[in-house]
Parts: sequence; C-alpha cells; structure tokens
Amino acid sequence: PDFSRISPGEYFLVIARLQPDNHTHNIIRSFLSSESEKSLIIVGGPSDSGYLDFLNQIIPADEKKRVILTGGIYDQKIVEMLRQNCFAYIHGHSAGGTNPSLLEAMASSCTIFAHNNPFNTDVLGSNDLSFSSDAELSEIINSAERGHVDTFFIGEKNSSRAARRFTWKRCFDRHNKAFMALK
Repeated sequence: PDFSRISPGEYFLVIARLQPDNHTHNIIRSFLSSESEKSLIIVGGPSDSGYLDFLNQIIPADEKKRVILTGGIYDQKIVEMLRQNCFAYIHGHSAGGTNPSLLEAMASSCTIFAHNNPFNTDVLGSNDLSFSSDAELSEIINSAERGHVDTFFIGEKNSSRAARRFTWKRCFDRHNKAFMALK
C-alpha cells in the first residue's frame, strides 16, 4: 500500500480480520458520519470476499482515498509504524477473549476506541473509550479530535497496563496456579 499521503497523527487505524463480528462496517459508517477530516486505515484480509465487497460498497467513491482498505500486511515493521503513528486505534472485535491486536495497540501506547463488550473491558480496564453504536463511535471520534480527550495520557495508561498486566511471567504464574489446583 502507498502510505505517502498519510502523515503521523492524521489517521485512525483498525487492524482486524474483515468479518462482521469485528464491526468493520460499523467503524466505516461511524467514521464517515463523524466530522473527521483524517483518514481511516483498515489493515486486514477478509474472512470471505462477500464481506469485502460489502465494505467497498459502503465507502462512497469520493471517500476511497480517505478510507483505505490495505488488505493483510505481514511486515511487522510496517504494522508497528502504523500503530505508533496513528491518532487513535479503533478496536471493533466483539467475540473472543484477549485479542492480540488489542494488546499490541496498548503496548504501542495507542489511544483506543473499543467496542463495548466484556472481553475488551477486561483487557482495557477503565482506559478505553468504548462504543456500542455507530453514533457513539462518531461522537468519540469528534470529541477526541476537538481535544476533549487526552490521547497522550490514555495511550500512556494503556501502555502501562499492558506492561504490568500482560506479561509472560504473569500468564505463566496464573496458568500454573490453575493447573496446580487441578491436582
């Protein structure tokens, strides 16, 4: 993908498999209905081509330069560069558990706007700006761009939480304790 038109802090980032339960369509609609003049970069491949076709259909032709569907990017240096330079990371995942892309965004000190569900709340704690609807996400985008959200502070809190709570030692200790309880 050509990122030459993208400047640091001038885009929102989504990294997800393109499938309905990751709410990519809602994120696109929310972004387009916001007042943002930034770009939206969506990194990820589709779980089926029909959903990708649907996403392309909901992006008006005059917005295709601003809403960028990159497909999968497997060069970790590029992915990390995108994370470290985004204005905010939007996490629409609504199923599963501790999502690796969410942890990576936290570790990169991203401000995160997350779909409101127990999985994301457990991972982010009180550090997230959560949304349950397109309208809520649009308002979060607008509020953040107006400076009503301290994106630097929230990003630092996310990084600190990731470094403190999601370590290999802590994971091992918790799993070991659970296994020992089974004896």
